[in-house]
Amino acid sequence: MARYVDAMTHLPQLTAPGTAFAYNNSGLVVAGRIIELVTGTTYESAVQKLVLDPLQLAHTHYFSDQIIGLNVAAPHAAVGGRPIVESEFWAFPRSCNPTGGLMSTARDQLRYARFHLGDGRAPNGEQILSRRSLEAMRSNPGAGGTLWVELTGMGVTWMLRPSAENVTIVEHGGTWKGQRSGFFMVPDRDFAMTVLTNSDGGFHLINDLFARDWALRRFAGISNLPAAPQRLGPADLAPYEGRYVAGQVSQNGNFEQTVIEFRARDGQLAGTLTDANPDGPDTAELGLAFYRPDYGIDIGPDGKPTGSRSNFVRGPDGNIAWFCTLHGRLFRRQ
Repeated sequence: MARYVDAMTHLPQLTAPGTAFAYNNSGLVVAGRIIELVTGTTYESAVQKLVLDPLQLAHTHYFSDQIIGLNVAAPHAAVGGRPIVESEFWAFPRSCNPTGGLMSTARDQLRYARFHLGDGRAPNGEQILSRRSLEAMRSNPGAGGTLWVELTGMGVTWMLRPSAENVTIVEHGGTWKGQRSGFFMVPDRDFAMTVLTNSDGGFHLINDLFARDWALRRFAGISNLPAAPQRLGPADLAPYEGRYVAGQVSQNGNFEQTVIEFRARDGQLAGTLTDANPDGPDTAELGLAFYRPDYGIDIGPDGKPTGSRSNFVRGPDGNIAWFCTLHGRLFRRQ
């Protein structure tokens, strides 16, 4: 983790702090490194001592040798109609543990949710955090944006999501090879839900239960902000047309670039997404139907809404500078 953070000193700052929402795991690694320096121990040991043990989360662990003897849902893919274990799941870099390296159970996650919905006390009565600190973690959201759904912004590791009833939804899901999860809370309704899946196909379940509002309406009595797709004229779509580029360093150390190109078509944006990879570029069709200025509903290759949302970010001059999509990543306009 120390080497990871030290290496980040050579990376450019894309946007000024507080001006744009972008989901970026490297920020969580920095927070993890700060925890190491403050506590004088490893990040995992600090979490074990300060969080997991007091909250009695006995089935939540970072390392594979800690889950020997426990029932583990192995990640898998479907090949020819048969499940095949995804062994790449276990190759999770230790430096990334602050970004989501915990292996847990639905029961433990709901215990964690109960802690955040409560007064900051552990089951034995020990005060872990004050109620004020818990509330502060889901306050002061900063810049809004999108990550599958429209967001008011970020709290401390929590995504803060608006609702039609002006009640805040607090959430943070996760994605790794062969694993998809969703987790959200509605503090004003004393409601929380978690879903853990051990297949990439779990995305569809997560999308139905979390991006759409079936569970929110049924159990919390609230719903998503309305998003009725619109058909705009060429002059309204022109500012959004163009080429958007994002780069990242892959797990094998290679610099990879993804390019999105948009053009106006039938009152919406139509375009392509091209991933550069060693085997050659991989291109897919995509689109966007605006439901309010700068915010749109994602359209899949079949021309139908995918259930997720994306947004454009304007620069200091008021012109479109970024496109935020694909797990909250920023694409710079060229």
